[in-house]
Amino acid sequence: MTLRSAIGTRDGWTVHIRADDHDHLRSFQRRCRDRQVGISISRLHSLEDVSADDRLTTPQLEALELAFRRGYVDDPRRVTLDDLATDLEITRQSLAGRLRRGHRNLLARVFGSDGPPLERVPSHSFAED
Repeated sequence: MTLRSAIGTRDGWTVHIRADDHDHLRSFQRRCRDRQVGISISRLHSLEDVSADDRLTTPQLEALELAFRRGYVDDPRRVTLDDLATDLEITRQSLAGRLRRGHRNLLARVFGSDGPPLERVPSHSFAED
């Protein structure tokens, strides 16, 4: 079982965990109840629901994390694509492809890989971030 995140408030805790199977989850629930820790499950998500095409490869994850931590996604950027490619010892083009495929896989996980096409909305209708 892996703790993914935990956020505490006055009302209690919201905990995201990853369990290998339902038996591990039931065991976790039982241990919580044995210790008088109230627990309710609000949502279950099967990792099998994510297709192989939607998963990040290790190189994609490494590139995305480096880009995030070094400030490539900041506005303004704190590092260039060339700098990141040098750090990873790959070409700029290879890194750009990894980032693009990694972004696609992340977005497919969030929005669903077979999501409906979005309607085109005039750009002036969006507020700037």
